[in-house]
Parts: sequence; structure tokens; C-alpha cells
Amino acid sequence: MTKKERKKKKKEDKLRATMEKSQTETVAPIKDTEAEEKLYEVSFGRLFALNKPEIPHILFGCLMAAMNGALNPVFAIIFSEIVDLYYQPADAIRHDVKYWIAGFIGIGLLACFINIFQAGMFGYAGEKLTMRLRSMAFKSIIRQDMAFFDEEKHLPSVLTSNLSQDATLVQGLLGTRMGLSVQNIVTIIAGLVIAFDHGWKLTLVLLAMAPAMLFASVMEMLSFKGLGQKSKKATSQANQIATEAIGNIRTVAAFTSESRTLNKYQELLERPYILSLKKDSLTGFLVGLGELLMFSAQALSFWFGGKLIRDGEYTFVQVMTVFMAIFMSAMSIGQASAMGPDAGKAKRAASSIFSVVDAVPTVDPYSDEGKSPVGKGEVTLKNIDFTYPSRPHAQIFKGLNLTVKPGQVVALVGPSGCGKSSVVSLIERFYSPQAGEILIDGENVKDLSVKELRKMIGLVGQEPVLFKGSISDNISYGKPGATQEEIEAAAKSANAHKFIKSFPEGYNTEVGEKGAQLSGGQKQRIAIARAILKDPKILLLDEATSALDTESEKVVQAALDRVMKGRTTIVIAHRLSTIRHADKIVVFSGGKILEQGTHEELIEKGGLYFSLVERQQR
Repeated sequence: MTKKERKKKKKEDKLRATMEKSQTETVAPIKDTEAEEKLYEVSFGRLFALNKPEIPHILFGCLMAAMNGALNPVFAIIFSEIVDLYYQPADAIRHDVKYWIAGFIGIGLLACFINIFQAGMFGYAGEKLTMRLRSMAFKSIIRQDMAFFDEEKHLPSVLTSNLSQDATLVQGLLGTRMGLSVQNIVTIIAGLVIAFDHGWKLTLVLLAMAPAMLFASVMEMLSFKGLGQKSKKATSQANQIATEAIGNIRTVAAFTSESRTLNKYQELLERPYILSLKKDSLTGFLVGLGELLMFSAQALSFWFGGKLIRDGEYTFVQVMTVFMAIFMSAMSIGQASAMGPDAGKAKRAASSIFSVVDAVPTVDPYSDEGKSPVGKGEVTLKNIDFTYPSRPHAQIFKGLNLTVKPGQVVALVGPSGCGKSSVVSLIERFYSPQAGEILIDGENVKDLSVKELRKMIGLVGQEPVLFKGSISDNISYGKPGATQEEIEAAAKSANAHKFIKSFPEGYNTEVGEKGAQLSGGQKQRIAIARAILKDPKILLLDEATSALDTESEKVVQAALDRVMKGRTTIVIAHRLSTIRHADKIVVFSGGKILEQGTHEELIEKGGLYFSLVERQQR
């Protein structure tokens, strides 16, 4: 091999290694650790307590299920008698067949009414449980602090899946399957009683095969449980990609990333596909083994039953009754074991739901504990050390000190990632610092009521968040129960009233999903109107105009200038021209304050702020 060929081969190997590394980083491996597999423990008693108001319905459903379970063994007796009847003389057949046919019809009618009540009672109790679980889970989700949502297992797609699917699966423990469990237990017991009563020898021989059949069923259930949990984790990663792609379809289309997104989705589907193949193969083997054992038991019972009839110990009716009774019991055992995977799913779903329900936030917005703020609007950050819980090794602030006087407008500027938005998150108590104090009007925020603190703070972000509903509904989030006059007054202050009235339906205009029916400037002005309606003492503006075009920025900035008067305002600015008249400009870099002062003072100093302004002007 020549030197040129060796060099070419080395370059190809390096390129191949880079591509393999890229693929490995794109598709994160699924960790099958013991810690991940361990489920959050949820007792059956706790679930049953949630269904306490429906106990009468459950008890009545259990009674109907018990009656339903007793019908199958009774059918075994009738079936054996009617089969024997066909071996009797013609006159006996004509005389007795009407009687047994009437018995069949009677059992059918009784079963019809019993099943209606059984399904109705357990269905009602199960749906009530599902509704309560969803309500509890959603209440807990919106209660959590922001660190909760930074975890991969608490992504929006995963949490909404818990609400929609897992809450329904929990019915597998207390809903209609509970009725089927009672029904199967009664069928098994009644079948065994009838079998022993009609022929204990044949019954014992048949029961000798039961442990082997039970072993196959249990192994099937356990295999499904282990592989099913891994498959669910693998599928959730693919679902996350699908949710992101569909939710941001405009971005996907703009960058012609359809093929790339599809390939990534298909790669993530490989894992659950392989796991499903393993599960199906193993399940097929175990089901086949169970069928082999079942037919072997039938062959043994027919051989031994024939021997007992030949020896004159049993009659044909006895053998058939024992056989049918044990067959009914075996069917019930099969149904019970078939429900095992569903019970496993329900247990995992309950674990998933209650791990969210029982999550206790560091900062609880539902708590009424704590003092009410004085309401002047002074903000002080004192010796703050802070890192995000999801990135504990990345220090954001170390000994940060910042004071904002009541009614003062303070602008925070600096390069991206320097900690400006983290200041807003700390003041809102979205996160808590590891050291130091955040004071509002001289009181530590930890001693203040979270609810009252957030009532006095208004937040307008770079990307305005609107909820599906009318314009009026979105503005009224600032003050629940606000009158239409108050809503329109807030819209006028935000320079939004004119464009709202230009719509055919005015304030009742639907904004669409995430405000898709409105332009960026219109959405931002509605967000400002929402903040104005709240009438906050402290206003936080997180790059509220950076995503707008020049024309929209002028209109929105005019609205903001009007809103900031008389309020303590902290502005995070990207376009430095919008904060020239701020009372104080604080320049951040690397999580530290490098400079602070007025626009003129900082320009005269010629430091980082001066270079940022000069760069933007160029």
C-alpha cells in the first residue's frame, strides 16, 4: 500500500468514526439499570380509598360477578345431563329435552341481566377513579417548581401521556377487571366443588397437571412484565421526537428536515421493535407450552375416565360433569393469567401516576403559609450562589449582589448565557438559590407567601405564551374575574385595543393553538395587556421586544414605556437602544456584574457596555 493510499484510508477511517459517534449521540442508549426498573410503590388500599364513594357500586358489582361466576359450573352439570340424554330412548328424549332447553334459556337470560349490572357498576366506579387520578395528577403537575420539568422523565410529552393513558390503565386494578377476577375465583371454586362431589378420583388426576399449566402462565406474565417496561421506555423516546416535530412543523419544513426527522424517529423505533420480537417469541413459546399441557391433561382425563366407566366405578354423566367442571375452572385460570399482563400494566401506570402525585415541590404555590409582601417593590439579591438542579456543575452565580429600588427601571444586559434570565427566574421563585438571600421589601422571599409574591409580579417574556381560547380569556389570566371594562382598559394601555376591535368578533376572537392566528407583535401586546391587568408592583420584561420586527417593536415599546411608569421594572434587553433611559444598567458577563450605571456613565467608562453598543450600531 502506497503512502497516498494509506493517507486516504486513514482519512476514511476518521470520517467513519466521526459518523458513528454522531449516530451514537443522536440515539441515546436506553439504560436497563435496576434502579430504573424499580417501580414507585403504590398500595392497593390507597387506590381503593380513592374509590370509597363508589363502594356500594363495587359491592353490588362483586355480588353480580359472583353470581356470574357460579353460572359456568352449573352449565357443566346441565351440559353433561343433556349429552347423556341423547343416549336414552326416543320417548325419554322427547320428554326431557324441553326441560333442559328451558334450563339453557333461563341461564342465558339470567346471565344477560347479571352482566349488564356487573359491567355498569364496575364501569362507573372505574371511570370515577380515572377522573380523580387525572385531576390529582394534573393538580400536582402544575404545582411543581421549574426544576421538576427539567428532568427528562418529566417532559411534557411524558406527563401528558401519564394523564391520558396511565390513568385509564389503573382501571385494570379496580375497574371491570376486578369484576372479572371475582367472577373467575367463584368459577374456580364452584367448579372444584362440583368436580370433587361428582368424582374425586378423576378430579385429583386432572389437578395433578395444574402446577405445570400454572407455571407456564406465570412465566408468560413475568416475561411480559420485564420486556414491556423496557419497550415503554424505548417508545417514549420515539414519541418525544414525534411530539417535537409535529409541534414545530414549520421549523422542520423551513429547514427541509423531514427526512432527517423521519430517520431519527425510525432509528428510535428499532429498540421497541426488537423488544417486541423477543416478547412475541417468548410469549408464543410459553402459550404453546400451556396448550400442550392442556391437551395432555385432556388426553389423560379421557383415558382415565374411560377406565373408570369400564370398571363400573363412574357413570358417563359423572365423568362428563367432572371433565366440564374442571374445564370451566381451567378456562377461568387461563383468563386470570391472561389478565396478568394487564394487571402489570395497571401497576406500572399507578406507579407512574402516583410518583407525580406525591412529588413535593420546593416552592409550593398552593401553600397559604408566609407573610404578604408590603407592596413597595424593592428587590435585593444578596450574596447569591446558584446552579440549575439539572446542571449542578455549571455555576451560574457566585456571590451575586443586586439592588433595585422601588419604582426604579433597571436593565440587565450582556452576552447570551451570562445569567440575565436566571435573575428573573430567581425573583419569581421558579428556582431557589443554593446560598444567599432574595429580599422583597426587606423580607426574605422564603418567608413570604408564594401566591401573594407572584400576584405582585408581572412577567412578559420574549416568546409570549397565549392559551387556546379568546383574546378576552387570555387577557383575563392577569386578573381572574375581571370585568370586560377592565380587560379593554388594559388592552388600550398595551396599544392592543385598536387591532382587537378590527377583528369581526373583537375580544371574542379565538387566538388558536399557541396564538397561531395572531402576529408576533399582536401576541406580545396581548401578553402586555395581561400583565397590565394584573397591576403588578414589580414588572419583569425578559427581552420582550427582541423577536419583533422594527415596526412592531416601536408599538410594543411604546406600550411598555407606558406600563413601566411608577413600577419597579427589571428589563432584560437585547436591543440596547430600548434601555438608554433606564435608571440603572447592569452589565453581566459569566454570571458576574462587571459594570453598572446609567447609559451615559457606562459609555464614558468605555468598558463591555460600550463595546456592545458600538457593535450593535455597526
